[in-house]
Amino acid sequence: MSKYYGGGIDYEVHVCSADEFTCKNSTTDCIPLSWMCDLNQDCFDGSDEAGCKNNCTDDKFRCKNGRCIPKHWKCDQERDCSDGSDEDVDVCQKITMII
Repeated sequence: MSKYYGGGIDYEVHVCSADEFTCKNSTTDCIPLSWMCDLNQDCFDGSDEAGCKNNCTDDKFRCKNGRCIPKHWKCDQERDCSDGSDEDVDVCQKITMII
């Protein structure tokens, strides 16, 4: 928190820490950097999801909705993708047939 004085008006400005993202709609809204580009809108204006490429790394599974989850969550009988694509019958059946 920084305090400013000027023109007879005192006001405080919240400054986000180095491990936080400042939402564009407000200088007081801070979210953890890890919440950026996670396909969940955490800032009211959605600025934490703007311009994200959402490319999954090799150790991740891409849900049909674009979210990335750990590969070992795929076909584990728990729905981790909000669209259920990690438990899709066709996808999981192919894995079972390979094993």
